[in-house]
Amino acid sequence: MVALCASGCERYDPPPRATMAQPEGGAFIEAEPVVLTFSEPVDPSTLKLQLWEELRGPEGDLSEDAKLYVESCDATEDACGDIAIERVEEDGGITELRLTFDPEGLGGAGAPQLLEILPGMADFEGNDTKPSTFFNVQFRLPPSRVNEDPVEFQDGTYTLVGQAQLAAFKAKLRLVCDIKVHESGEFFFAAAEANNIGDASDTTSDPKELEVDTSPIGWTVYTTGFVKLDDEGGRFLESDPFDVFVPLGSIEVRLIDVRLIGEIVKDDNGDDNIDGQLSYQAASIKVGNKTTEFGPGSAELVTRYVPEEDIPAGGAKICGPLCGDVMGFCEPPSPDDEGDRWTRWEKNSLVCDPE
Repeated sequence: MVALCASGCERYDPPPRATMAQPEGGAFIEAEPVVLTFSEPVDPSTLKLQLWEELRGPEGDLSEDAKLYVESCDATEDACGDIAIERVEEDGGITELRLTFDPEGLGGAGAPQLLEILPGMADFEGNDTKPSTFFNVQFRLPPSRVNEDPVEFQDGTYTLVGQAQLAAFKAKLRLVCDIKVHESGEFFFAAAEANNIGDASDTTSDPKELEVDTSPIGWTVYTTGFVKLDDEGGRFLESDPFDVFVPLGSIEVRLIDVRLIGEIVKDDNGDDNIDGQLSYQAASIKVGNKTTEFGPGSAELVTRYVPEEDIPAGGAKICGPLCGDVMGFCEPPSPDDEGDRWTRWEKNSLVCDPE
């Protein structure tokens, strides 16, 4: 049955849509404003914000254990705690918010946070949002690749789990990583894709529940970067950009100019872990002959140090077999690479052949 709508039919008028300007390099430099823009003027009385610790549950939802840093902040205020608020208005409504986080407080370099726009954000016709809108926000130190003191890091194997939301599709990254950091701060990263074993959660970071994918569609990634010390001895890792190609049978996912950014912290066992996020400047999904492209985005990443006895077999090694046992897509850096990719990787002699 086909129904035709005459001129009297009411056209759907969607509620305002919020977007956040993605920072260059994936994280905001301390004191850089976070800018939210809206698809149409928003009724100021309906715009409220909250700020959470970026802590996800097993299914990727906000954990009930996440800390609430700023509660129900009215966007008509000039400040909410550590956040200064500036507004751009049009026809009495808000079209842009500029949020400046205090670098001595919530805006200091460190782990990512989750900015929430509460449900009920509406235009002046009363069209309002039903679910919350969330944005990942993370701050980093100003760019510099010099440390006055030596950098300490627990070299070894780590699991890394992240999830990029591309429209209705979730691109899951599960990696077994070899990470080494020179005392200067230079770091090297080689990783192989891992699959969850049996009925383990898709988001598990437990090495006992992961195995390196040695099938024809397994893959590896490699990058370098720098760990910067702040004045208090905090350690902040930022990778150089790299691309990720994820083959999923008839579906191909690409993430372009991916960066890993995070704070290196000790867990309850005294092991190093990285609290941070991965960002990308562009992404695409190819299904058959159709390719859908996406703009910049980011996602929380979870890392976990792996004791020697729990290391999954067959992973990529910085100072060993770069492909490990991966038989699928493995293109480690080589002297044949164009540009400076190999030039950066050549420095791995710092950690592989220190003599």
